[in-house]
Amino acid sequence: MTDVRTLKEEGLAKYRNGDFRTAANCWREAVEMLGDLGDAEEGAELDFSDWDFERSLYLNLAMAHLKCHEPREAMRALKCILLGGEDEPEIMLKTLYRMALCYKELGEWDDFDRCARAMLEVDGESVLAKRLIQEATSLRARDSAASSKLAKHMFSGVGAWSEGRAWAVGQEDTSAAKAYLSTTYLLH
Repeated sequence: MTDVRTLKEEGLAKYRNGDFRTAANCWREAVEMLGDLGDAEEGAELDFSDWDFERSLYLNLAMAHLKCHEPREAMRALKCILLGGEDEPEIMLKTLYRMALCYKELGEWDDFDRCARAMLEVDGESVLAKRLIQEATSLRARDSAASSKLAKHMFSGVGAWSEGRAWAVGQEDTSAAKAYLSTTYLLH
């Protein structure tokens, strides 16, 4: 267990120095070592503090992956906490907040919003959760407006559709163009 604790401390030092990748590697190795310890002591019960320790490793690992712009890896670590049947409000809030950050980085606004609302279920007064919900709404509206603008741009100048092709506004429908289009479509 001391090697695992040393790895955790080493990861914390690396994280503080901005070496997020090495910090993630330290914490991942520590989690794997804990798993090996659990397998070796099959019949022995793990101490409650071991779960607290493992949970803190997963939270740290998730944050390091987020800093490395690896939200899917971060999500994997956070799901381990949820699968552990976590019910402490403080830990649930941290886990859900970091999951929301993962979804935000992935641009999945509905899931981002869902995590923020889950935070409100844990703590109905959470100012952070309310702020995240507003941010999710704003980001969703921004993307919707950008999509509408792109669609307008794509179809600007299109006067009409003719034989499967768009005629540009101001372009004359010459018989040569019509003849070309009709023969091309007849050949297909």
